[in-house]
Amino acid sequence: MMEFPYIRKRGIYYPIVPVKLVHQGLELITDALVDSGAVVSVFQASISDYFGIDLFEGERIFLQGIGGRIAAYRHHIDLKIGDFSFRSTIAFSREMIPRVNILGRDDFFQHFLITFDELSRKLVLQKINVNI
Repeated sequence: MMEFPYIRKRGIYYPIVPVKLVHQGLELITDALVDSGAVVSVFQASISDYFGIDLFEGERIFLQGIGGRIAAYRHHIDLKIGDFSFRSTIAFSREMIPRVNILGRDDFFQHFLITFDELSRKLVLQKINVNI
Protein backbone atom coordinates (compact mmCIF):
# COMPACT_ATOMS: atom_id res chain seq x y z
CA MET A 1 0.00 0.00 0.00
CA MET A 2 1.21 3.47 -0.89
CA GLU A 3 0.04 6.74 0.63
CA PHE A 4 0.54 10.15 -0.94
CA PRO A 5 -0.34 13.41 0.79
CA TYR A 6 -2.37 15.78 -1.34
CA ILE A 7 -0.36 18.61 -2.86
CA ARG A 8 -1.48 22.19 -2.29
CA LYS A 9 -1.57 24.41 -5.37
CA ARG A 10 -3.07 27.89 -5.31
CA GLY A 11 -4.79 27.17 -1.99
CA ILE A 12 -6.46 23.92 -3.10
CA TYR A 13 -5.34 20.37 -2.27
CA TYR A 14 -5.03 17.81 -5.10
CA PRO A 15 -4.31 14.05 -5.28
CA ILE A 16 -1.03 14.38 -7.16
CA VAL A 17 1.51 11.56 -7.22
CA PRO A 18 5.10 11.28 -8.47
CA VAL A 19 5.41 8.89 -11.41
CA LYS A 20 8.44 7.59 -13.25
CA LEU A 21 8.06 7.16 -16.99
CA VAL A 22 10.46 4.79 -18.73
CA HIS A 23 10.89 4.50 -22.50
CA GLN A 24 13.77 3.12 -24.58
CA GLY A 25 16.30 3.38 -21.75
CA LEU A 26 15.35 6.91 -20.71
CA GLU A 27 13.61 7.76 -17.44
CA LEU A 28 11.70 10.84 -16.33
CA ILE A 29 10.09 11.58 -12.97
CA THR A 30 7.09 13.91 -13.06
CA ASP A 31 3.88 14.58 -11.17
CA ALA A 32 0.39 13.54 -12.24
CA LEU A 33 -3.09 14.21 -10.93
CA VAL A 34 -5.08 11.04 -10.19
CA ASP A 35 -8.39 11.97 -11.81
CA SER A 36 -11.41 9.68 -11.40
CA GLY A 37 -13.32 11.88 -13.85
CA ALA A 38 -10.85 11.29 -16.67
CA VAL A 39 -11.12 8.18 -18.81
CA VAL A 40 -7.76 8.56 -20.54
CA SER A 41 -4.34 9.39 -19.07
CA VAL A 42 -3.06 12.56 -20.72
CA PHE A 43 0.43 13.98 -20.37
CA GLN A 44 2.08 17.08 -21.76
CA ALA A 45 3.65 16.80 -25.20
CA SER A 46 7.00 18.00 -23.84
CA ILE A 47 7.32 14.58 -22.20
CA SER A 48 6.95 12.80 -25.54
CA ASP A 49 9.60 15.19 -26.89
CA TYR A 50 11.96 14.20 -24.06
CA PHE A 51 11.63 10.53 -25.01
CA GLY A 52 11.97 11.21 -28.73
CA ILE A 53 8.45 9.95 -29.40
CA ASP A 54 6.93 11.27 -32.62
CA LEU A 55 3.67 12.56 -31.22
CA PHE A 56 1.76 12.19 -34.49
CA GLU A 57 2.68 8.52 -34.99
CA GLY A 58 0.33 7.59 -32.15
CA GLU A 59 -3.36 6.82 -32.45
CA ARG A 60 -5.17 10.17 -32.78
CA ILE A 61 -8.07 10.64 -30.40
CA PHE A 62 -10.19 13.57 -29.34
CA LEU A 63 -10.82 14.24 -25.67
CA GLN A 64 -13.77 16.22 -24.39
CA GLY A 65 -13.72 17.90 -21.00
CA ILE A 66 -14.41 21.09 -19.15
CA GLY A 67 -11.72 22.86 -21.19
CA GLY A 68 -13.31 21.81 -24.50
CA ARG A 69 -12.15 19.33 -27.13
CA ILE A 70 -8.46 18.58 -27.62
CA ALA A 71 -6.50 16.32 -29.95
CA ALA A 72 -4.19 13.78 -28.33
CA TYR A 73 -2.06 10.89 -29.55
CA ARG A 74 -1.89 7.56 -27.72
CA HIS A 75 1.43 5.79 -27.12
CA HIS A 76 2.55 2.86 -24.96
CA ILE A 77 5.03 3.67 -22.22
CA ASP A 78 6.19 2.07 -18.98
CA LEU A 79 4.96 3.76 -15.83
CA LYS A 80 6.26 3.26 -12.29
CA ILE A 81 4.62 4.36 -9.05
CA GLY A 82 6.49 3.42 -5.91
CA ASP A 83 7.85 -0.08 -6.52
CA PHE A 84 5.12 -1.06 -8.97
CA SER A 85 5.75 -0.90 -12.72
CA PHE A 86 3.36 -1.56 -15.58
CA ARG A 87 2.88 -0.86 -19.28
CA SER A 88 0.39 1.92 -19.85
CA THR A 89 -1.24 3.81 -22.66
CA ILE A 90 -0.66 7.53 -22.38
CA ALA A 91 -2.14 10.17 -24.66
CA PHE A 92 0.11 13.16 -25.28
CA SER A 93 -1.30 16.51 -26.31
CA ARG A 94 0.08 19.90 -27.24
CA GLU A 95 -3.37 21.41 -26.64
CA MET A 96 -3.73 20.29 -23.03
CA ILE A 97 -4.85 22.98 -20.58
CA PRO A 98 -4.36 23.19 -17.64
CA ARG A 99 -0.75 22.14 -17.77
CA VAL A 100 -0.99 19.16 -15.42
CA ASN A 101 -0.45 15.52 -16.31
CA ILE A 102 -3.51 13.38 -15.70
CA LEU A 103 -3.79 9.71 -14.73
CA GLY A 104 -7.22 8.59 -15.91
CA ARG A 105 -9.21 5.40 -15.37
CA ASP A 106 -8.15 3.56 -18.53
CA ASP A 107 -4.90 1.60 -17.97
CA PHE A 108 -4.28 3.05 -14.49
CA PHE A 109 -7.20 2.50 -12.12
CA GLN A 110 -7.40 -1.21 -12.93
CA HIS A 111 -4.08 -1.80 -11.15
CA PHE A 112 -5.10 -0.31 -7.80
CA LEU A 113 -7.76 -0.07 -5.17
CA ILE A 114 -7.84 3.73 -4.88
CA THR A 115 -8.97 5.72 -1.86
CA PHE A 116 -9.37 9.48 -2.03
CA ASP A 117 -9.24 10.42 1.66
CA GLU A 118 -10.44 14.01 1.53
CA LEU A 119 -10.58 14.41 5.32
CA SER A 120 -6.91 13.45 5.77
CA ARG A 121 -5.93 14.93 2.40
CA LYS A 122 -4.20 11.82 1.18
CA LEU A 123 -4.45 9.34 -1.66
CA VAL A 124 -4.05 5.64 -0.91
CA LEU A 125 -3.09 3.21 -3.69
CA GLN A 126 -3.28 -0.49 -2.95
CA LYS A 127 -1.91 -2.73 -5.69
CA ILE A 128 -4.33 -5.41 -6.85
CA ASN A 129 -3.59 -8.46 -8.97
CA VAL A 130 -5.02 -8.18 -12.45
CA ASN A 131 -4.62 -10.35 -15.47
CA ILE A 132 -4.48 -8.09 -18.46
